[in-house]
Amino acid sequence: MIRPTVFFSAAIGLLTMVSPARADQSDPRLVPLFQTLQRTSDAQQVQVAVLQIWQIWYETKNQQAAVLLQTGERDVTRGRLDDALAVFDQLVAGAPDFAEGWNRRATALYLLGDYEGSINDCLKVLALEPRHFGALWGLAEMRRVRGEEALALEAYERALAIHPHQDGSRDAVNALRAKLKGRAL
Repeated sequence: MIRPTVFFSAAIGLLTMVSPARADQSDPRLVPLFQTLQRTSDAQQVQVAVLQIWQIWYETKNQQAAVLLQTGERDVTRGRLDDALAVFDQLVAGAPDFAEGWNRRATALYLLGDYEGSINDCLKVLALEPRHFGALWGLAEMRRVRGEEALALEAYERALAIHPHQDGSRDAVNALRAKLKGRAL
């Protein structure tokens, strides 16, 4: 016989996993932050806006998703990439509308050398949050590493259109444009 407290705890855990975990991509706080990225050249304002955007993307009302996100991040930091991937697999299975879960799994896959899997997860992130400049940057890097320069350039340009102050993006765009232009001659 299942004890009521065990059953109740399991039921709460299951309900938590299927409750919305959305990273609040539609959060109205994001609009002025993205506008700041477009309008200012002040490095401090840009830094504050970027940090606040990431904070909103990491937010979730789903406590289980939050725990899995933190656990996976800790595993990545400790170099336990296979463990991190298993945690992020649980996260995206239980909270498929949480863009940051997909983004974190894309990062783990990238670090494990699974570029195809990482690209697919970046595309999922972008389907949920088209302004996710981190996923665009990652997508561009993987496309570049795979020799897909035109696709890399497209992703870098999309990232710059959203976050024009992103370190290294402008240099990467210029280098890829020059390389692609040289091939066209």
